[in-house]
Amino acid sequence: MAKPRRDRSLTPSCGPRLAAENGAMASKEEQAVKNLNMEKEENMERIGEEVRQLMEKLREKQFSYSLRAVSTDPPHRDHHDEFCLMP
Repeated sequence: MAKPRRDRSLTPSCGPRLAAENGAMASKEEQAVKNLNMEKEENMERIGEEVRQLMEKLREKQFSYSLRAVSTDPPHRDHHDEFCLMP
């Protein structure tokens, strides 16, 4: 007569050692996830700061161009393109 099969998923066949290993593995995975999250946050902060700096540089350039457009001073010339008509 055949022996009835037991469902191994319901019985703690490996005992407390495996449970401790699973707990250690879970804590390592949790730590890895925390590290990834911290790295992601640091990258987001760094990228945000870089974007702020680039936007500031862009504003400065736009401002300098707008000042030049409304300035009453004549633009500087190299005098290479000027000529004089002689009578």
